[in-house]
Amino acid sequence: MLNFHDVHLPGPGKRSTFNGLSFQLGLRRAIVLAERDELTSAFVNLVIGARKTPSGSVKLTGRPSWPIGQSIIVQSSLTGRETIRFFSDLYNLEYRACVQDATRWFGAPLLARRMNTWTSAERIKFERLAALWPDFDIFIVHGAGLTGDAEFDAEWLTRFQEKLVGRGLLAVVPPMEPWSWMCDITVLLRSNEIICFHDLADALLAAKPAETGELIEEPTRPEPSDDEIF
Repeated sequence: MLNFHDVHLPGPGKRSTFNGLSFQLGLRRAIVLAERDELTSAFVNLVIGARKTPSGSVKLTGRPSWPIGQSIIVQSSLTGRETIRFFSDLYNLEYRACVQDATRWFGAPLLARRMNTWTSAERIKFERLAALWPDFDIFIVHGAGLTGDAEFDAEWLTRFQEKLVGRGLLAVVPPMEPWSWMCDITVLLRSNEIICFHDLADALLAAKPAETGELIEEPTRPEPSDDEIF
């Protein structure tokens, strides 16, 4: 369960990022999109505890993943094996099993090199793979898509869907894929409210600015059920 209660957060200039935002979100698989980019970044930072609100409260039940797509650990001066050791110590993982899994995709020589010398494609794949190892209660995805390696992506998607059983997912988009077909609801994030949609197209339509700069009229949509957002 994710609970925002009367969250206020100052933004650039005189504009507030969040202004009295309150909602509850159950253990769901949700796409999160917003009217402004600053809202999604602030939302993720509040959820994972990287930023505090000066007013109100943010409570998340369970252990979240790092924001997949935004992790800085894969850019460190640690070697691949040292990074795996860090993850195994932090999340109480079996170190040898993680090394074996990583070696299949990267090879021992690459794992012996510092991660800040890896290519961006290699780091992206490593971050995705490492996210499969811990037992997170909710996965946070922020601006992450597929890696472009068809073989890796196919196996990763299969394993990730297995990990999702009984767990939550917050996929902050874009990109939409592959998350659009994994999620069962879409939420539109505004500075003072979150609106639930059962159809992604309806959410995108509501978020699209008209030529006047105002939001167009929201399409008719089903009311959210009690176990979604209220």
